[in-house]
Amino acid sequence: MHILSWNWPRIAQWSVFALLAFVILWKGGKSLDATWLLVGVAGLVTFIRYWNKSDSISSFHLPNVLWWSLILFVGWSVLSYVFSTTQNYGLDEILRDGSLILLLLWVVSQPEESRHKMREAVASVIVYSTFVACIIGIAVYVLQPVSRFVGTFFDFRFHTDYWPNAWAEYLLLAWPMVLLWALKTTIPRTSFARCALLGFVIGSLALSYSRGAILVFVGQAVLLIVLSLISGPTSSLPAEASAQAGVLSPKSLRLGLLIMAVAMFTFFTVNTLRSQFYPVQSVTEKITFTADEGGSSVSERRDFWNQAWLLSRERPLFGWGPYSFRFVQPRLQTEVLATSDHPHNVFLKLAMERGLPAAILFAIVIICIVFHAVKSVQFSLPAVALAEAGSLSIQTVSVLIAVLGVLAHNLIDFNLQFVGIALPFWLLLSMLVPSQQQDQFLPVVRLRRGAEIALAALLLVIAVLEGRYLVISSIGRHAEARGDWAQALEWYERAEGEAFARDLHLSRAHVSLNRHLWDIAEEALDTYLARNEEDVRAWQLQGELAFKQWEYPQARRAFDEAMRLARFDDLGTVLGSIQTLMKVGDRETLDERREKIDDLLEQYANAIEVNRHFIALGPNVEEFLTIVNLLAEVYPEEAPSFQVLGARVDRAAKREREKLAARKPGYFW
Repeated sequence: MHILSWNWPRIAQWSVFALLAFVILWKGGKSLDATWLLVGVAGLVTFIRYWNKSDSISSFHLPNVLWWSLILFVGWSVLSYVFSTTQNYGLDEILRDGSLILLLLWVVSQPEESRHKMREAVASVIVYSTFVACIIGIAVYVLQPVSRFVGTFFDFRFHTDYWPNAWAEYLLLAWPMVLLWALKTTIPRTSFARCALLGFVIGSLALSYSRGAILVFVGQAVLLIVLSLISGPTSSLPAEASAQAGVLSPKSLRLGLLIMAVAMFTFFTVNTLRSQFYPVQSVTEKITFTADEGGSSVSERRDFWNQAWLLSRERPLFGWGPYSFRFVQPRLQTEVLATSDHPHNVFLKLAMERGLPAAILFAIVIICIVFHAVKSVQFSLPAVALAEAGSLSIQTVSVLIAVLGVLAHNLIDFNLQFVGIALPFWLLLSMLVPSQQQDQFLPVVRLRRGAEIALAALLLVIAVLEGRYLVISSIGRHAEARGDWAQALEWYERAEGEAFARDLHLSRAHVSLNRHLWDIAEEALDTYLARNEEDVRAWQLQGELAFKQWEYPQARRAFDEAMRLARFDDLGTVLGSIQTLMKVGDRETLDERREKIDDLLEQYANAIEVNRHFIALGPNVEEFLTIVNLLAEVYPEEAPSFQVLGARVDRAAKREREKLAARKPGYFW
């Protein structure tokens, strides 16, 4: 069969469905391979869409305000990356957002009948992938030492890479789709079985122990009930059937009780199974903020929001650059390790990283789509599936509740970096987009077509060029992990032209430093700092390099800059600064800094005692002990107090590390 005779539109749809299942089931789509696959699929469907040159000017299209808002959002994001203060990071976010918007445009271009079928297909993929993810999640939760249910949102290579909040956010999107699937049958036995499976999914959500997600779920449920009560009887149905469709009908109440019972059964049964292998987290402690993290998750989020707002005011036009919050925020933190990759709010993240215009454009897109969806809902939401006449409203309401749930959760957390959440979110969002079929001015049609094809081509070219370097640098990282520094350095140098460099040049500097290749280390650090002067790790390495070469003035400047950027995140910067001051005999400066250093040490001691953010398990403990020993030598009259402080920290760290060592290993990895 000739390639031109293939059913390319069908191939485009199945590629999207396959990608959707993959990113849900493989690490939640967190890894870079998911983003690169997303770019490939988005480019494929865009070119297939415009394959037919006879594409008429009366095809379906977005309203102008939405199309321009989306394109300007991508364009503004690109400009933000160009002017970014942290250019070694953030390119993947641009690729991801651009690809998701291309997929939205592709969905909206479909005729209404095709969109309706696609909506059912997307819902089905989500439903079945969710069931598989829940089964995998039970096995991981029961047989691995992770205290919260994570579904498939984990990376087995790293013992810390479990993402329960992201999993919970995904289920906020998934459960309305499971509800829609449950309502598609009028057979009583099948209806009860499907509602039982919905209860199983909701029980999996409860096992995530995500307070924010549970609150959002309650809001979604209330919204669903309100829409049902507002609708009243379904006028298009016979009177007897309509009377049975109410949300307070006996059958609806029985199904609701069944869902709740199965959810509770799932929660307690799975926890009982886990208790045979590992401790189970207390619900009471979680609710009362007396669990290990205490109330820090709430107070830190409040700090992140305030810090993101302050930073956005410093650079209101283009922001600090995509994914820059991780590097810029530490200069504002006031507590030990109170840092994050994002400000836990999607709008504040966009405002701080890409500028206020980007946040406003994104808000315009969301508001326009949601407003249209609310207007278009025919308030006829039955509690059980009754007739095809009401199916459109049922689907619209289910999709709307799913989209609003994700948006609400992203006001207190940010997890759209997971393609396993972002892809279904944008696909469902596209199902709510108003599309129009009317003649347009020919130049406008050509402008849109040209812009979308150019965007797809640009994303594909970048993905291909950078993909090669990603593979090369990945080989280098594996060699470094094995301790083969010579081989690692060789691979890193081959990837030197990588635009999306991330930590490539830091790794080159680290390996070169260990091999005493001072010139290569210095060149790598200069290259890194030319693209990102906000990363404390680069300044610390530069200080260590200068210190080892006896260039103490340069070391002092580097360590001072590192302390300015992030003294609350790494005691290594403080240790390096003290050692440098001792080498040059600058006792006066050390005396001036004593008050701040003492206060910092007390904060670290308190954090280590409660093992905040698992600090007692990291290298800060050894650096802490080295610092107090050095200070005891410089200030012998205060040596006893430093020794007491060191003993206090050493005792707490040993206790926590013994607890970790005594914990049973995982049964899978």
